Amino acid sequence: MPSRRLTLTLPVLTAMLLAASDWPQFRGPNASGVSGETRLPTEFGPDRNVVWKTALPSGHSSPAIAGDKIFLTAVENEKIFTIALNRATGQILWRREAPRPRKQEHKPENSPASPTPATDGRNVYAFFADFGLLAYGPDGNELWRMALGPFSNPFGHGASPILSGDTLLMVCDQDIGSFLLAIDKKTGRILWRTERPYAQRGYSTPVLYQPSNGSLQIIIAGSYRLTGYDFKTGKELWWVRGLPWQVKPTPVLAGDVVYFVTWSGESDPGQQEIVPSFEEALAKFDLNKDGRLSKDEIVDPRAKARFDEYLDLDRTGFLEERDW
Repeated sequence: MPSRRLTLTLPVLTAMLLAASDWPQFRGPNASGVSGETRLPTEFGPDRNVVWKTALPSGHSSPAIAGDKIFLTAVENEKIFTIALNRATGQILWRREAPRPRKQEHKPENSPASPTPATDGRNVYAFFADFGLLAYGPDGNELWRMALGPFSNPFGHGASPILSGDTLLMVCDQDIGSFLLAIDKKTGRILWRTERPYAQRGYSTPVLYQPSNGSLQIIIAGSYRLTGYDFKTGKELWWVRGLPWQVKPTPVLAGDVVYFVTWSGESDPGQQEIVPSFEEALAKFDLNKDGRLSKDEIVDPRAKARFDEYLDLDRTGFLEERDW
């Protein structure tokens, strides 16, 4: 697809009502996907309830909206861009090309411009797996840049940066070397970095949780675990086991309850089994040599021990598929 068309399907009155409500990151405030606005249009079409249309390069990122601007990322002719538009008119205010020192592998359904930018209403922060993080001011002036990677994720990247106060958070889950990064949004200085050794390729964006009697937390759904981190230090505070290998959806918070959905696929550890021939199985498991296999004979104590070790992720880390 050589280009795409961003269509704001809102009547003028509704656009004015929405002016006070921002959508500053992936899935809106704290990734909830919920807006408190009312009186929204219920019918959309090419020529119905349309304020403006602006042709744009292709990309998979969602728009981030704050104040009078809309921000998104795109790819065109092998170049990657951060783009700012006027919220009222759709006019392109500026577009800035990001460095692209490499071309990370990704599935055809994915894109080099998948993560959604985050904005504080004045500045915007974008992540590209082919480079790293970039920060731009109101006029598109570059504030700072941080090269990251290369990354070992054959499907491409999906998680988006998020902002809280003066801190920018970015989770980079990959097959080897996953980590969570906190950065001073003003200077680009790393505040802390926490390794995630059990996490492999993942696509979930973090969410923030404020307990009534504790400090702010960062919650991430990743390989095998849902994990909470201390916002100020990056220290791992708690985890819940039982998640599958690859996690794509972002958690949603409602009060003190976190909701998340996962998918266990055929690539998860234990889902793909090498089945021996019957003759090979007899030679290995037929303990009483009766030419048959009972359930007790098939259960190999060594395999069970490995499975028990896999379940105890907080103690031993994770087992790769080749370890099974």
